[in-house]
Amino acid sequence: LIDPTDHQNVPKAIKLLQTIAIIPTKNPHHSEMDPDAVGELHALRIIGKLWSYFYQPFIDLLLNLTEQLTQLSAYSHLALVLYRQHGPSLMSPQLYYNSQSLVKAAYFYTSHQKALDPSKRVFLYQLGSDRQEQEFCDVWTATHDTNPDALGLSDSLSASADTSQFKLTYPELYHQHQHTAWTNLPNTDHVNPKFYKGDLTARNTNLSYAWSQG
Repeated sequence: LIDPTDHQNVPKAIKLLQTIAIIPTKNPHHSEMDPDAVGELHALRIIGKLWSYFYQPFIDLLLNLTEQLTQLSAYSHLALVLYRQHGPSLMSPQLYYNSQSLVKAAYFYTSHQKALDPSKRVFLYQLGSDRQEQEFCDVWTATHDTNPDALGLSDSLSASADTSQFKLTYPELYHQHQHTAWTNLPNTDHVNPKFYKGDLTARNTNLSYAWSQG
């Protein structure tokens, strides 16, 4: 079900989770099913809902920031209940820890932005590895030497740091993945701030409301 040749194939993983979420809606009425199938359908419904709470905040372009955080809160609470009941049979301890850490980071990130400059928008997807991947690309393509020594690597890292600072200073000159079509599922792994339509302004976000509603 997951790409065996690429365990970081994000688009395929998202497609799998989306399929799990819609399976219960495509099945006949419970009265037409045997008890075992009803139990399996119920489990799929719970798992589908659990993971949809986790990935929807990052791929639903119309959600505002409070709605994104509400869904992450719902994931956190539901995952806690299910993990207490089922333990590692639900998910690995590492995955549980990492996913809960991501939820915590999203709330901390938003709170920090509200204190730093509440007029700015908060893009939760930037909690991921896109920027690290871009740094790697900058360093990798800085020269024709794909196997640099320590001195060459330090020079490339220094140049990459200067480039990153320039991008932060003049964001209008750097549009990131400008040729990525969001509607094309294989490109779900890389997104762009311009795709999001919801209100992501920090000052308009109610953290306590989002957490309690989730």
